[in-house]
Amino acid sequence: MNNDGFASLSRFKMDRSTKDSRQAEYLRSAIRNLKSKIEKPRTLSLEPLLNRIERSESTNPQSAI
Repeated sequence: MNNDGFASLSRFKMDRSTKDSRQAEYLRSAIRNLKSKIEKPRTLSLEPLLNRIERSESTNPQSAI
């Protein structure tokens, strides 16, 4: 192989590793996004319940323990 052959081979290896790292980062960010979408409804669903508890305690203070 001449120098051009080695240069193109090393460039291919570098491009491939760059592509792999980009794909890995994409998958990491996709997983992070899915986790945040899964966790958000849980925290949001507690707000109406907490509001109802606060309202019931304010209207009937004897029921609070």
